[in-house]
Amino acid sequence: MGVLQVETQRLNEAEAAYSEARDTYRELIRDDPAAYWPEFMLNNLDNLMDEASLNDANVVDRIIRDFTSEVLGMVGRADFMALLDFRCRGMNSLFLRGPESTDRYQRSSWNTPEQLGEHVLKALRINGETRLAVRDAFMVYVNALLDVVDPDGKFNGAVLEPLIANLRDPLLGRPVPVPLWPTPG
Repeated sequence: MGVLQVETQRLNEAEAAYSEARDTYRELIRDDPAAYWPEFMLNNLDNLMDEASLNDANVVDRIIRDFTSEVLGMVGRADFMALLDFRCRGMNSLFLRGPESTDRYQRSSWNTPEQLGEHVLKALRINGETRLAVRDAFMVYVNALLDVVDPDGKFNGAVLEPLIANLRDPLLGRPVPVPLWPTPG
């Protein structure tokens, strides 16, 4: 099995387990919502259960892993850089409420260039514009990713974990003591 197939299989298994747990939790909540949710949240229960939050570490982690799998599948294509730029701009739009945003994810006032964009640039020590900060962070992440992963070799997911955490934490507003990738000087 190639790198992409192994990662895709792993992600599919995790998605199946997550879906099963989510469905079980939904059944419990629907049977007795007051036992699981504070009163002020009961009115928006359906909205809360149907939208994943970009402030949830598991959601952001999954987005990064899906992105990683997709990028590793694109390596070697003649149009790799154009596709990468397109996908990184999509991530920027997703996290910073850009024109291509979907209603699939719940956002907060944090997901703006002035808040999240500024934090990402500072946390990862990237020079750039706040309106494109997430794009730049994903581009730098891919550069580091391609330095440690051999797309044609045996897959080692352990080398990805620190890189994923290094991108995930700033997207959640957490500090990064020292970025794991080189920064432009």
